[in-house]
Amino acid sequence: MAIYHFSGQIISRSNKQGRERSAVACAAYRSGEKLHDERSQSDKFYRRKVQPVTMILVPNNAPEWANNREKLWNEVEKKEKQYNSQLAREFNVALPKELSDEEQEKLTYDFCKNNFSDNGMVADIAIHRDNKENPHFHVMLTIRPFTENGEWGAKCRKEIVIDEKTGRKKSMRINTVDWNDRNKLKEWRKSWEDFSNRALKDKGISISCKSNKELGNNLEPTIHEGYAARNIVKRGNVSERVNCNKNVKEYNRTVIELKKYKREKERRLSNKKFYSCLTKDETKKLSVIAKYLKIYVNIDSIEKRKEQLKNWNKSLKFKDDTLDKIKALSRIEKEETVLTTAENILENRADKFINKYYKNLDIDNLNKYEKIHLVDTTLKENKILNENEIEQIKKYVENDIFENRLKDILNNRIRFSISIKNNIDHLEDLFNGVEDKYNISLKDIESVKNAPANAINTLKKITVARENLKEALEIMNKAYDNKLEEMYPSWNGRSNLTIEEKELFIMSEEYYGKTLRPDDFKNPPRKYELEQQKEILNLLQSDKNMLKQKYSDFKLNSKSFVYMFYAECASHSSELDMESKKLIDNYFNKENYFKSYEKYFSNEFNRFNKSIDGYRENTNKFERGNLLVDSLRGLIREIAARNKNDLQRDEELRKKKRKRKRNIGL
Repeated sequence: MAIYHFSGQIISRSNKQGRERSAVACAAYRSGEKLHDERSQSDKFYRRKVQPVTMILVPNNAPEWANNREKLWNEVEKKEKQYNSQLAREFNVALPKELSDEEQEKLTYDFCKNNFSDNGMVADIAIHRDNKENPHFHVMLTIRPFTENGEWGAKCRKEIVIDEKTGRKKSMRINTVDWNDRNKLKEWRKSWEDFSNRALKDKGISISCKSNKELGNNLEPTIHEGYAARNIVKRGNVSERVNCNKNVKEYNRTVIELKKYKREKERRLSNKKFYSCLTKDETKKLSVIAKYLKIYVNIDSIEKRKEQLKNWNKSLKFKDDTLDKIKALSRIEKEETVLTTAENILENRADKFINKYYKNLDIDNLNKYEKIHLVDTTLKENKILNENEIEQIKKYVENDIFENRLKDILNNRIRFSISIKNNIDHLEDLFNGVEDKYNISLKDIESVKNAPANAINTLKKITVARENLKEALEIMNKAYDNKLEEMYPSWNGRSNLTIEEKELFIMSEEYYGKTLRPDDFKNPPRKYELEQQKEILNLLQSDKNMLKQKYSDFKLNSKSFVYMFYAECASHSSELDMESKKLIDNYFNKENYFKSYEKYFSNEFNRFNKSIDGYRENTNKFERGNLLVDSLRGLIREIAARNKNDLQRDEELRKKKRKRKRNIGL
């Protein structure tokens, strides 16, 4: 996996230990070439197992000899006179191993030219591939700039200034270039991230120059070990640097596991709160419907991996038939075979174990998850479980399965009601098709008597399935009502919302992390700033793992949250670049999110002039600024109009009733 490593140092004539260093020797070590050091009158040569790929990039005003490595660094040695002179700046940069050799070399060239040689530095580059798992390059940069006529310029100049505290004159050092500026280093580090991610875009990977602290993941960084430390370990001795990294890696693994546990706990609590208003029978029925709609994700790790492979397979479906695609499909097929074998082994093991230690237990009444949990719990507790404990396991498995099904319903809530309605329509068509085929009607007893038994059974199954779907819709509607009452306790208009409209209000609350209030309709909130939107749009396409690291609050597994994000981006599309706009268009064309709501968000909203109490001031005068908020605002207007129409209809009925009474009196 590509990593971000960009470290730098200043090569000085005198190092921290007081030993003298040579720029020529450093260049010889990095390039693998034999160079003559004029200052010490000696040859410098360090043999390498794999000869580095080298190149020298020079600015336009550099002399011709700057293209010669030996001449370049000998000239630097001649120019720098002091015992502690700074001879060169060096960066050690990790190359993405997912790129080919040619791609790595092009990336190195483009980055160094854009950031170093085009800004006046000579860049002496050496790409090292001694370890295939650790390709990297070293670049030695000149510290002293060149003048327009190709001669060495000054590193700095002195200026006489007045000290504000003492009022006396003092000498101040002013750098002639900004290469020593701390912000310049940050700029170079960010530039390497950008260059790398452009090169890695087609690979679906990205890297970040941000620290673990900036990413908010609480992970500790490892330190550079170096070949010397690793050689110590190879000889069977102890290296403090290697041991330090081992401890850091172990700590990071623990942090990652705790983070996963925390996310899972928060999810369970959130789901529990959401369906707390439902009865036990309702939750069971909802679980059955979730399975019927095929949005169920299995709890077992094997099943989870199968689902991942399925999604992977889908992502490859429309890609060109390249060698990488063929390899990926082959790997998917092999993994699926292995997973199926592993699943069968687990179930067979469970069957044998239960038959041996639970002879009186009816194994046919247990599903595979209950079997596996029973065996695992028995082994963990190191005892044969009694009936009550077995029932507890069955309840645990049932609850866990339901929670996972419900999680997928909530994550896909925008599709839930639409999916149920589509299935109800499909069942209606099937039902009518069977009636037409056999010329029967369940309302006509005589036609039913003469109908084939299989046709009657089919109609009964369709009827039961249809009623279950309708009941599931009512259950979710009840859950939405409970949530909306919590969000808007004083808004009576919420009872007139359709289930799709209720979903939209609830999704907005989950996305923004708060209930939208009148002020929000006047000044729509923005969860992500412009640069964040651009970055997230790119990461959604290229590297979702990096997206999780950099934006831990982005609920990637929630389709509803992702919908809301794209809606927010669409609201500010005029500020985005063409590439970001294209990603948004592709998403909406693919998902057809707001197309599903065209009948709710039509232009007729513009004809409504009144709103509900508490929203009147902010909904009558607005300019289009936020796709989501405008849609919600439109719904509020429509509800106000519906209420008005209902009142008018009731008033007309009362008038007609009074008129009838008067006529009867006459």
